[in-house]
Amino acid sequence: MRYFEIINEGRDAPLYHGSGIGAAISILKGNEIWAATQHEESRLNNLGNNINSEPVFGVSLSRNREMAFGFGDVVFMIDQTKLSQRYKIIPFDYWSAGIAHNRYIKTKRSDSVNNLGDRYEYEEFCVGSITPLNRYLMAILMTQKKYSYIENNYSIKDTEILIKHPLLRIIELPKLHFLNHIE
Repeated sequence: MRYFEIINEGRDAPLYHGSGIGAAISILKGNEIWAATQHEESRLNNLGNNINSEPVFGVSLSRNREMAFGFGDVVFMIDQTKLSQRYKIIPFDYWSAGIAHNRYIKTKRSDSVNNLGDRYEYEEFCVGSITPLNRYLMAILMTQKKYSYIENNYSIKDTEILIKHPLLRIIELPKLHFLNHIE
């Protein structure tokens, strides 16, 4: 089983991008995930903190589906193999890059469900905007509870591009402490 886990986390595994409902609709209408995340070039290249480092804009993706749901109610599943043929993808751990360590005190995870210590982020940073998205999109993931919420609280005209999308998949999520805001 361990070999499968190692292989599955390789460069052929899908990547995930979490988004809010409104942003997801805009992403689908524009067929693009915008380069809205900024990292410093020195941190992306493991050079430490460099005050003269140039900012790099791109899209934050995760190798962990559940982690992506921590960033939004709608998750886009992206084909990493296809994406890597056109884009530079850089593994990045926000929590060990010195960014989060300056803001949070590391403590044991069992102390609190809101604790940020001993946390691992499974980020892959895609340099630039992902366009055309439909070339790389494998699925759009959402929970049944969120799907029902959209049906009951939004107009069909505003959400049709999302809730009637042929790649939309309704899924169940495991109970994880960082997903408390969803369920």
